[in-house]
Amino acid sequence: MNSVSDPLGIDTGGPVAVTRATLHRLWGGLLILLLAAAGFYSLQNTGVLPGGDVAGAKVLWLLFALYYWFIVPLVLALDARVSVTLRRAWRIFFINMALRAVIELWMMYVSLNWHPYYGIAHDVFSIVLITVLLLAHAREGRAARLLFYILPVMGLMFMVEIGFVFYLLERVATHGEAVYYVPAGEEHRSVLTVTWGMVIVLALYTLWLLRRGIHAS
Repeated sequence: MNSVSDPLGIDTGGPVAVTRATLHRLWGGLLILLLAAAGFYSLQNTGVLPGGDVAGAKVLWLLFALYYWFIVPLVLALDARVSVTLRRAWRIFFINMALRAVIELWMMYVSLNWHPYYGIAHDVFSIVLITVLLLAHAREGRAARLLFYILPVMGLMFMVEIGFVFYLLERVATHGEAVYYVPAGEEHRSVLTVTWGMVIVLALYTLWLLRRGIHAS
């Protein structure tokens, strides 16, 4: 198969080889998140957890966010076929997200003092971090191709998430109570339609990535 390079010098032709264990972990992580999403949807909408009801589209959006921000970088950081420098890049991103997860979950469900503005600040920081990582590895050619397949998608997801959070602040969390998610309802139809669109795009991209963008070797 012939390959081509983009203006940054990244070889964009053909799938990227990963170990068979990596491919299995990526599929397995997606399956686990699907099962967890079903349980979370049930718990959140029965009032067991704080933060208010959550729409099905938002749960699926959260699923893909967790997948690309946590599972993917962790799994790729463990792949023996990935170079040391690129594994370091995936580790840096994963540590960035893991620290947020610990702090955010504690503040959301224990101390109950989480505010969406904290999330927005970290989203902006993560976009900057992604930009730095892409620039740092822009000349590594074929070896860095998977980084350039995935990090821009993550960055776009952070941008979309910022928009969703501003919507939450303006249209949902208006009475001072702890509200973390957009609930189902006709009044939120427009944003939920956008969310479904993003979920479908991410589902198709993930299917392409796991079936065409990478292959086990």
